[in-house]
Amino acid sequence: MWDEIRHTTNGMTPVCKNNKWGAVDQNGEVVISPAWDFISWVTAQGQAIVWLEDKSGVVGSGGGLVIPLVWDDIQFVTRGFTLPGNDVLYKVKKIKGDHRVRPSDGRRRIEIWGYDCLQGIADTKGNYLIDPVWDEIDSIEENIAVVCRRNDSGHHAADGTDTRTYGAIELGSGLIIEPIYECMLPFHKGYAWVKEGYKWGLINSSGGVVQKPQWPGVSRLSCSGYYKANRYGGWGVLRYDGVMAADFLWDDIRCINGRIEGKKHKKWTAIIPDLTQAGGS
Repeated sequence: MWDEIRHTTNGMTPVCKNNKWGAVDQNGEVVISPAWDFISWVTAQGQAIVWLEDKSGVVGSGGGLVIPLVWDDIQFVTRGFTLPGNDVLYKVKKIKGDHRVRPSDGRRRIEIWGYDCLQGIADTKGNYLIDPVWDEIDSIEENIAVVCRRNDSGHHAADGTDTRTYGAIELGSGLIIEPIYECMLPFHKGYAWVKEGYKWGLINSSGGVVQKPQWPGVSRLSCSGYYKANRYGGWGVLRYDGVMAADFLWDDIRCINGRIEGKKHKKWTAIIPDLTQAGGS
């Protein structure tokens, strides 16, 4: 019956007939009619990102459009890796200007790398939680998204300095941090590390300064709630709230197997052996 069948995801299987794609459920019943050039995602909510000619949208299991077919790209995202995987959001993108980009073979999602896009966030009901007016939406955690504005001339000014500025939006509520920072890491328990004047400091979700910019380098470790920071030529460990967890004595820091290790003279040593007792996450 079908010309092509793809892998089943979340109980739905994309199927193709006469170069048009739809989806069937586990009983083989058609839940999305084969009317689309391509289906790129199927979610646990029974929705799918679809393409028709040069535009994408989102259809529900009944085949009706949840997000209209007006976007140059749509990506499936979640609200953060700490939350259930079925907590779905969609990042919608519209290319600035008059560009038109089509899928390369009518079946693959378009690639819009190299194009300046405006981005927004929509939920599974088609509500726009962030209006599509931002140059980048970097991360969404704890219902807060890090957003970016960019100089029209591109990422860098003539002198080579970065022209991007970052702020934060609470989904469905609005801007909570003005886009004034050179860089921003995702919020964790109401705190976020921000870069200003080439150094990192700490703010809270109201925009209050918890620690003035003082750290030349801060990066997130894979273990939740901990960050490695550079100072005095060495690396140490800071918690999400700015409390120091390990002094700046190390050549490098890593998180592995539920503990944090420091590297000194090419040897790794456990400096926080049990993260469950350390109060970070």
